[in-house]
Amino acid sequence: MANKEEVLKNLNRWYINFNYKRELENFRKRHSLDNPIVKRVQLEVTQKCNFNCLMCPRNLVDTSRDMSFEEFKIIVNKLPQSVETIIFHGLGENALHPNFYDMLFYLKEKDYIIEHFSNLSVLKKDALDFIDILYISLDDVDPSSLKKLRGNINPSLTFEKLFLFREETKKRNKPLNISISLSYINYKHLKEIYDFLDKFNIDLVQIQPITNNFPYNSKEFWTFEKFIEKNFEKVDWKRVAEIYLENDYNFNLLIWYPRKYMKGLCVWGFDHVYINKDGDIISCCRKVVRTIKFGNLLEKSFEEIFYSTKYNAFRKAHLEGKKLGFCDYCTQGWPLKYVKKS
Repeated sequence: MANKEEVLKNLNRWYINFNYKRELENFRKRHSLDNPIVKRVQLEVTQKCNFNCLMCPRNLVDTSRDMSFEEFKIIVNKLPQSVETIIFHGLGENALHPNFYDMLFYLKEKDYIIEHFSNLSVLKKDALDFIDILYISLDDVDPSSLKKLRGNINPSLTFEKLFLFREETKKRNKPLNISISLSYINYKHLKEIYDFLDKFNIDLVQIQPITNNFPYNSKEFWTFEKFIEKNFEKVDWKRVAEIYLENDYNFNLLIWYPRKYMKGLCVWGFDHVYINKDGDIISCCRKVVRTIKFGNLLEKSFEEIFYSTKYNAFRKAHLEGKKLGFCDYCTQGWPLKYVKKS
């Protein structure tokens, strides 16, 4: 099952020999400004969470209000027929919503592919009757490191539930994937993490650098930049792939490598759309706090918002390199002090 050939190819393309101009041109060929078509929608129904992850800006938002079930149905019913997948995930843990299972049932009744990202703490195995692809956020196998990264996590309970959900996904013939946000804290345990996940027969391990999701130019943003700088200096991303290539693991590996620039290569606003708990279509999954709001689905149709002058200008600025607010400073794990300003 291991995808070593693909991992090696992506290591060369996206890291060792990465060429921004080449990839920008490839992106332009795949995404049309004239008639963008949405296929994937990320849907956030709560910003409540029982964890306190060090990279999360939830402390800067009002988490008291959830999307109601009635609002949820209105929004889902407004989605275009082109949408195939609902990424049921957001700034909070969606499984904490009181109508979480009703929402899953409603989505499945409409025949959507449901991807769900979870910290696993409150998720029940019955959710697998509806979820097609489950991603578990698990950054380390070392309990002390897990607590540093995820705050209120109970490592023993998490590992117990990982075993339970592996067994339950096997019964249902569904994949179980792991999402790892990599930093200098868990990088030193990467070989142990790979070994551990291989024993659990995980299907896919997805690794991405921790990014700075705090509002640009805020006090919190510049404080967190120090952490990003430390990661950049201590994590060898070539080694992340090499450890996998040197061993015979059964899981597939997908690595999202650090990038200086996300502008022009970002799928948000093209075939991906993010809807927050208030019903707003916003810029992306990164800048959820103090973001760009294009319109509210409780007030307007999807088409009115998605094909609006404001949204079209957003897409055009991405592809033509025009100034675009915080998108101009959006990197994937690169500290801004290492990014040359144009």
